[in-house]
Amino acid sequence: YTLIAPYFADTGLVITPDWLLGFMFGLGGLAGIYAGARLQKYIPARLIKIILVVCILFVAGKYIVGFFW
Repeated sequence: YTLIAPYFADTGLVITPDWLLGFMFGLGGLAGIYAGARLQKYIPARLIKIILVVCILFVAGKYIVGFFW
């Protein structure tokens, strides 16, 4: 990033990291990892796969709809 930073210096764009947002994403990731590892043994594998498929199809559908509208 240090190589491309001079190209964006005069544009007025913020190129510094948002430390609070990064910290919050880190905490959310750790909580998700912990909860997922604990709850995995109580949820059937088939249900986990169905939930993942629904999430992926939802995101893909949003991208497709956003592309056309």
